Amino acid sequence: MTFKNYWKWIIVALVIFIVFFHLGAIVYLSNQQTYELTSPDYYQRGQAYEQEIQAMKRGREFNIEVTVEQQNQLVVTVKPMEAELLDSSVSQVRLDCLRPNDSKMDQNLTLARQTDSNSFSAPMTLSKGRWHIDISFTLNGEIILFKKTLDF
Repeated sequence: MTFKNYWKWIIVALVIFIVFFHLGAIVYLSNQQTYELTSPDYYQRGQAYEQEIQAMKRGREFNIEVTVEQQNQLVVTVKPMEAELLDSSVSQVRLDCLRPNDSKMDQNLTLARQTDSNSFSAPMTLSKGRWHIDISFTLNGEIILFKKTLDF
């Protein structure tokens, strides 16, 4: 028996080889990696995330303003309408400056209250670019969290 059109069988063999190669690769790769949809401490992570959401809700109640004055001075100001809420019980504010594209530039500071005002400030060096600013403080035993993105 002679095959006059042998090229058809070459194409069929090539297609069969490709199909078996890909099926084998899929089986091999699916057995190599384990995918976990939950972490072992998912309950603690869920609680921490819920606490962060509640702190952010409380933070939205305050009218907090974040400004950059001069070149290296970051000032956190509380508007006068809510100033009476921030009595002397809040003496310091924690400020986390996070750089999305370079974690080595992240800064964590504690801001001190300025005299005769409802603003907190600290000298710091921020390079140009995008910064995620997280402001947190404790008032009446509750954590208040405010998040803002600054571009300068």
